[in-house]
Amino acid sequence: MGTAVTVRRCVRRLTAAEAPLLTGSADLRLARELVRQTIEALALPEGLSKRETKERVAAAKAALAGLRPQGTLEGMLVGQMIATHAAAMACLTRAMNEKTAEADAQAALRRAERLLAVYARQCDSLLRIRHARPAADAREGGLVIEGAAFEPPPWMEMLTEEARAWVRRQLADAARASKLAPEQKRLEAK
Repeated sequence: MGTAVTVRRCVRRLTAAEAPLLTGSADLRLARELVRQTIEALALPEGLSKRETKERVAAAKAALAGLRPQGTLEGMLVGQMIATHAAAMACLTRAMNEKTAEADAQAALRRAERLLAVYARQCDSLLRIRHARPAADAREGGLVIEGAAFEPPPWMEMLTEEARAWVRRQLADAARASKLAPEQKRLEAK
């Protein structure tokens, strides 16, 4: 059985519960298509074993889930980011192979450089999309810093409620201090 068949089977097994986690879309057909496109963009070699193919598909799904797309737009962008990253890494690997001719290595490095620039723009776009959306906490009386709703980083979920409250107090104090600092400097200058 070929790699393409194994990929299709893995994608067909995508459940309705997994769909929004991986792609930001509750539509199972769209989610399966986005996952399939992401995996196919990785250009898995045809000679891979079934086990290796499943491992790479699982890694791609883990990357999608790890970036936590919050909507279809983010799901599409996240898939592109994963494919761009994989292509850049393949170019870097080719360039660093000692069997690669110098001219080919330089071409691979230039290609990697362009891909990494695209990846950086994609990361920037994802961050801008996420910061354009108000956080649920801000609408419910949560913390707003410099006009933007504070969205806690994922690692804060591992903290106890007491620790999270402490971090929020520290951030609020820092935000108040940064607002007062220009006023204090102006008063001190007089």
